[in-house]
Amino acid sequence: MCPSTHPAHRDPAARLNAGSATRTLALALSLVGSAILLPAATFTDTFSGPTLDAGWTVVGNAGSFSTNPGYYTVSTEYPQSSGLARTLGSGDSEVTIHYGSVTGLAGANARLDVTDGAGQFFIIMAEAPRNGGWGPNIVIDWNNGTGANRRLLSVPLPSLSITGLSFNVRWTESTQTFAARYKLNEVNAGAWSAEYSAVYGVASSANRTVTPYILSWDAGAGITTATLDSFVQTNGGAASVPDAGHTPAALGVILAGLATLRRRLQP
Repeated sequence: MCPSTHPAHRDPAARLNAGSATRTLALALSLVGSAILLPAATFTDTFSGPTLDAGWTVVGNAGSFSTNPGYYTVSTEYPQSSGLARTLGSGDSEVTIHYGSVTGLAGANARLDVTDGAGQFFIIMAEAPRNGGWGPNIVIDWNNGTGANRRLLSVPLPSLSITGLSFNVRWTESTQTFAARYKLNEVNAGAWSAEYSAVYGVASSANRTVTPYILSWDAGAGITTATLDSFVQTNGGAASVPDAGHTPAALGVILAGLATLRRRLQP
């Protein structure tokens, strides 16, 4: 058929349909060899009880629920710990824990740990030695497998009993960097602090876990108690499925586009 007699050349509507079909095919083909972006996955726990979410693993001493206003209470004394752990996995992620209150910090700490199961970790915590010394303070501690590093932030806590303590930790996979910040009712009117970051320098680990808990590390310490009010974990936001062009779904879109284009170009 010569160009002058093809429906797509004679009829403006046919030309429009052909153009639409071509765009559909182009969109389908753009999937080949590219990644499919997926939405971020967010888990939120307000500890309203009466049981823990199935994704949690109890660390040390089991805690207990209160339904008014809703929180999970953990207590411990030397040489024990008490808290929760859950899988964080690999890829970009962010976690925030809010402690309603922490009491008995002398010789103990309230913390948020990210570990990979191979001795590497990143921790932000509020702690104090039993004899006073340098604390209480907010501390960031990390070990990337090449030696322990410790940063003592110059932020003294008002007492060994604090309220409204929150920790936020963010992991960026592309730069292998952790960033952490905190907020506390008694410091800076409860506003978030600046971020403190550290280049972790290790490969991604699908075994990474996050653990909000309290730890008593001084033999002379008394009982330490904390209430977990809320926890938010976000993974991804730009997660992808590699080689999307070779998946059945992508090939199906491409074949459908070809069929549509053929029908619309037929006389």
